[in-house]
Amino acid sequence: MDPLAGIFAKLQRGFDHLQELDGKMRAFLLQKPYAAVHEPDDEAGWYVARFRVYREPPIEFGIIAGEAVGQFRSALDHLMMRLVRLRNPTSTERIIFPIYGSLAEFTRINRQGDSPCRTIRKAVRPEHYTILKRLQPYRRRHPSAIEVNSLSQLKRFSNVDKHDSIHPTYAKPTKIQPGHNPDIVAFEWEYGPPYVLDEDTRLYRVKFRPGAEVKVPLLFSAEIVFGPAPKYALTTRILGKYGLRAAAIIDEFRAVTPEFQPKE
Repeated sequence: MDPLAGIFAKLQRGFDHLQELDGKMRAFLLQKPYAAVHEPDDEAGWYVARFRVYREPPIEFGIIAGEAVGQFRSALDHLMMRLVRLRNPTSTERIIFPIYGSLAEFTRINRQGDSPCRTIRKAVRPEHYTILKRLQPYRRRHPSAIEVNSLSQLKRFSNVDKHDSIHPTYAKPTKIQPGHNPDIVAFEWEYGPPYVLDEDTRLYRVKFRPGAEVKVPLLFSAEIVFGPAPKYALTTRILGKYGLRAAAIIDEFRAVTPEFQPKE
C-alpha cells in the first residue's frame, strides 16, 4: 500500500483534466473558429492581414484548466498536512504548502508576532523544513528556471481561479507562413509580443503588383491559452509541467521520509 496514494491520485486527476481539455480544444479548433482576413491598409497599394474571431473559445475550457491546476495545488497542500502530522499527529493546524517569491514575504511578522517561516519551522520536522525552505522561489538565483516558475505560476494561477474565471483566448500561432505568390512584391510581419490574438490584431502587411488578385496562400494556425492574458498566457503543456513539478516535489519528500515509503 502506498501512503501517498491519495495525493498521487489528485495529481493524476489533474492530468486527466488536461487530457480532456486537449481533446475538447482540438475538436473546437477543427471548426475553424478564426481566420486571417485581408483589408486595404492606409498606405496605397498595401493590404493588412487581421485576425478575425468567428467564435471565442468556450469558458468551459478555462474552468477545466482551473480544475487541473487546482488538483496540482491541492496535492501539495495535502502533502503539507501529512508533513505537519508527522511532527505532531494530533495537530489540527491547516498549513498550506508554502510558496514565497521574496524573503520579506517569508519572514514577515504578523500581528501575533509570528511569521510564515517560523510557523512552518515549528510545524514540521527539521529535514522537511530544510527542503521546504530550499524550494522557495526567492531562494533561486535563476528565477527563469522551470522549477521556480512552475511553483510561482502554479500559485498565481490557482489563486486567480479561486476568485475569478480563467479566460481562454487565442495566442501564439503554432504556424503562420505565407506560400509563394509571384504577384507579391513586398511583405512585412507586424505580429509580435505579447502574442495574444485579439479581434483585428494586425498579423502582417503585403503589397501586390498593380491589378493582381489579393491572395496570400497562408498556413496559419493558432492555439488556445489561458489568462488573464497576456501575463498568464499559459498553454496546457505549461500547465502539465506544473503537475510534473508537483510530482517531483512529492517524490523528494518521500525519499527522506520512511513513513512515506510504499508498504507490502
